[in-house]
Amino acid sequence: MKKITLLLLLFLAFNSKAQTSNFSLSDSLFAKGRYKLALKVLDEQPKSFVSHLKKATIYESIDAYKKAILNYEKALTIKNDYTTKLKLAKNYRAVKQYKKAIKIYEDIIDKDSLNLVLKYQLGKLYIITKNPKKAERTFKSLEKEDKTNVNYSYHLGLSYALQGKRDPMINSFIDTFEKDTLHVKAITRLANSFQKLRDKDSTQLFVAKGLAISPNDYDLNTLKINQLYKDEEYEKAIPYLLNSDTLYKKGTYPIYLLGRAYYHLDSLEKAKKYLTKLSFIDKEDFKTNTYLGHIALKEKNL
Repeated sequence: MKKITLLLLLFLAFNSKAQTSNFSLSDSLFAKGRYKLALKVLDEQPKSFVSHLKKATIYESIDAYKKAILNYEKALTIKNDYTTKLKLAKNYRAVKQYKKAIKIYEDIIDKDSLNLVLKYQLGKLYIITKNPKKAERTFKSLEKEDKTNVNYSYHLGLSYALQGKRDPMINSFIDTFEKDTLHVKAITRLANSFQKLRDKDSTQLFVAKGLAISPNDYDLNTLKINQLYKDEEYEKAIPYLLNSDTLYKKGTYPIYLLGRAYYHLDSLEKAKKYLTKLSFIDKEDFKTNTYLGHIALKEKNL
């Protein structure tokens, strides 16, 4: 009986060494970028927590998230491991399986409410999945822990925005701006909010601040252009439109407005150039064809 036990122990020790050696080989191959060979080595090993974990890591590194998820899930059926859960949640997020990621984060935070990093990630997922009340509670809780964190106040503002709570939303974005005067997202949100309130001065104040930091921001440029059009300052609008046309090649908005701006400035050839270009893109756009008709009348091209 003693001999059988000894032989069994020797066999297990030998097996363990062989498996460790093969894991080292797969690690070495993976480090050199030979991930297919590394996977082949792992496939030949007995299924274990480590083998599934290593395969998941390889699949994750080549953005094969679904296969990574499958292996992380298998690893967790063998061993309940905190780090592996976090990696699984990260991969769920990569494939937009947000509810599954939320479940993992909620389970962890229930046991460790002081994990502010995970709480922050959870709050963002609540916003993505349009669960603003939970997001609001989460970011209010985070703000109590750290009032200086600009991301907490900004995301709290987003949670208010999803609920249509205008005044708390604006206050949160102002709070964010006061903490960080270079926070372009908060500045853009404030500019848009004041524009909806028809507060021209506040809108243009934040548009100017935002464009000084990020001159190529699409939303801020659009707000600036729209105001210049309302004020019939077409010449001032043209540089912003030319910049937008360069940056956003797929959009027709700057092309149309360039045509109109040049038309109002009596630069008919330039107006015709942009409007004709747009008429080829959208043959049924009656506004473009109407302007081309007006140009033809001005040129007496009946």
